[in-house]
Amino acid sequence: MLGTASMHNHEFLGDLGVDRVIDYQHKRVPEHAKDIDLIIDCVGGESGIEALECLKPDGRLVTLPSVTKDIVIAAGQAQNRHVEAIRVMPDAAQLEQIVALYADDILRLQINGSYQPDQLEEAFELSATGHVCGKLILSFA
Repeated sequence: MLGTASMHNHEFLGDLGVDRVIDYQHKRVPEHAKDIDLIIDCVGGESGIEALECLKPDGRLVTLPSVTKDIVIAAGQAQNRHVEAIRVMPDAAQLEQIVALYADDILRLQINGSYQPDQLEEAFELSATGHVCGKLILSFA
């Protein structure tokens, strides 16, 4: 499995099972990754568009960021590449499934930190940096 991250996050990706990591800050990813079957684009925008160069002709790119999905999809269509967007709209049943997977140790979550409602601004500012490794939890308990 191949992943991209800044040097700071290489060990984290290794812990997740990634066996080859490209430092996107120092290397142009398409020059080091070719003929990929599936790309999960968690960044979107120009990064998602650039990732299209890495796909096999019949490969697929799944883009997660909803804000840039339209431009990534349009770029994929222009290059005759298969791109789709996924945006989860959680409901109670899905959340129960996620909790069950986590409880059964099938789903592994990386939690960056837990915040109380009076720390919402701090959590939001951290999230806005785009460099959070793991999930930010807002706790009302």
